[in-house]
Amino acid sequence: MSTPMSGEANDVQAMSSACPMRHSEYYFDDGSLVMLVESTLFNVHRSTFTRHSRVFSDVFSLPKPVLGRCVEGSSDECPIQFPGISSTDFERLLSILYPVDFGEHKHRTVDEWTSVLHLATRWEFDSIRTLAIQKLEGLNISPVDKVVLSRQFNINSPWTLAAYTDLCQRPETLTFLEARALGLETAMRIYQLRERLRGGNGRSTSRNRSGSPPRGVPGLYCSAEHGRTVTRRETVSYPPRSARGRATPSVFATTEGVKAPVRRLSDASRLVAKAFDIEV
Repeated sequence: MSTPMSGEANDVQAMSSACPMRHSEYYFDDGSLVMLVESTLFNVHRSTFTRHSRVFSDVFSLPKPVLGRCVEGSSDECPIQFPGISSTDFERLLSILYPVDFGEHKHRTVDEWTSVLHLATRWEFDSIRTLAIQKLEGLNISPVDKVVLSRQFNINSPWTLAAYTDLCQRPETLTFLEARALGLETAMRIYQLRERLRGGNGRSTSRNRSGSPPRGVPGLYCSAEHGRTVTRRETVSYPPRSARGRATPSVFATTEGVKAPVRRLSDASRLVAKAFDIEV
């Protein structure tokens, strides 16, 4: 049963939706592109969006409408509308496009960077997507949440591989809530790989007693170069036999004449990468 009070509340809600408000920070006086997200108007610069987003670049390369018709994005009365987009997500994306301090970002949480990643992926802001992934990789996120994010936003990196491997190697099995978040197929595959690794079936058969690949056989390695993890194939080289008659594999792999310390990808990680089709 409706009451006069509820009727007034509905009228206020209808008026607020019919009369959107300008954003206090991202409605620029010299903006050239008016956008309506939920009930908030943003006035930004079209060149900024076309420069960094392939989606907006393609949209604005289309022929303009005939004269006399309202041009979307030209005014508050004729904005470009984005149904289904959160104004909070849009604000967080704009804070990257319009930073207060270059080199510094105010976002600190998983939720904030996930908002940025969501729209950056949807609208193909490739450099912002890369930034959001890097920031998420530096945060404390559970392996399950890492897998969920990787699947949702198609993240294929050592960070993704490490999360899958951790779930397959940890002593405890997946909880009901974790399995539901991952989905039945992924949860079952993790369970199968976990049992295989615990049973020792994940060991490679192409290794000698020292645990290193046979001489001259390519192996997978991970190394840190310029602050990022790089995976590549190398061939293990052996120095001359020592006076005691024992050959010791080199702890360095040479690439373009420069020696860099390397860490061999574990058997478990290689097995997981193959099972989940993760590039390494």
